[in-house]
Amino acid sequence: MKLLLSITASFLISLSIAQQDPTGCFFFSDYSSAAGWTQVGTLVEVTGGTLSFINGAPGGSVGSSSVGTQRRVHKNIGVTIAAADAWRADFEFTPNTVGQYQNNPYTGHVLMALTAGTQDPLNDCTDLPCTGFPNSTQKGIMVAYAANNPTDGDVYYYVIVRDGVTTTEYNSPKIIYNELGATLYIKLVKSSATDVELSVYSDSEHTTHVPGSPVSYTIPATIGGLTTVQHASMVRGRVERELTGYIDNLCITNQLNLSIKNNDVIPGLSVLPNPVNDVVYVNSSNEPVKTKIYTLSGDLLFEQNKAEYSNKINVSDYAPGVYMLEITSKDKVIIKKIVKN
Repeated sequence: MKLLLSITASFLISLSIAQQDPTGCFFFSDYSSAAGWTQVGTLVEVTGGTLSFINGAPGGSVGSSSVGTQRRVHKNIGVTIAAADAWRADFEFTPNTVGQYQNNPYTGHVLMALTAGTQDPLNDCTDLPCTGFPNSTQKGIMVAYAANNPTDGDVYYYVIVRDGVTTTEYNSPKIIYNELGATLYIKLVKSSATDVELSVYSDSEHTTHVPGSPVSYTIPATIGGLTTVQHASMVRGRVERELTGYIDNLCITNQLNLSIKNNDVIPGLSVLPNPVNDVVYVNSSNEPVKTKIYTLSGDLLFEQNKAEYSNKINVSDYAPGVYMLEITSKDKVIIKKIVKN
């Protein structure tokens, strides 16, 4: 696979990302062994061939004034992911039961997090039991499974980002899905420094989205230095936030096979109109270019293999949203976002 580099990413780091196993994942776990995983607390454990949330795996606090207890596991992924690197994480998730609060379903768990260290994904709590809730100092991005407080009958999937100073919960839009007992297929795609898409599928072929999926977010362009994968209860959660279920087959891959080089310039290049309704024109007055269009999830929709000075791309059949336009000249590759109305 090509390396996913930003102009600020370390060449050595990106070389390490390229060292992938035969499945195409630069990090893969089927949770068949607890080797390499560090367990903190209990009830979130690598056991029986899965990452298991056991006996409800309740949230961390016992009442609003009490200290919390961490329940999580973490493992080094063997590489460092830069802020501008494009990547994709896929995993299977089966929620069997959730807690109850005010007669409504109630959960609050970090299904998967990529963080810049081994602190709790949301808090800096270095020993058990936690001595309070000081802020984490590490960066990270995570897929969460939660319910509102107070509850309203719905549980949902969304993205949380920690920039080392503040936590931002991207719970609007969110993917509301209340069914339990069936395996879902989660995909988190980071296609540029600021663009993230979360998808939840009901089938392993990734052909059928659950209602409300996918959702897209714009995050800070600083979420990098990621070295660790984690699974956890939210340490600030109430004990009623429970989850019994499991995660399996986590695969993290390079995404799109593209170089994220948005600061590069191809002289004499224009991309118009943007936003676009029907046709986007990619014109280059200095040298011919080739073009490709990808979804944020990495699906190739269009490819022009012959270099041309004038490229006319019909996008009238595309769904409204954001797409990635790859433009290749003789010695440069740049990525531009295009918005389809």
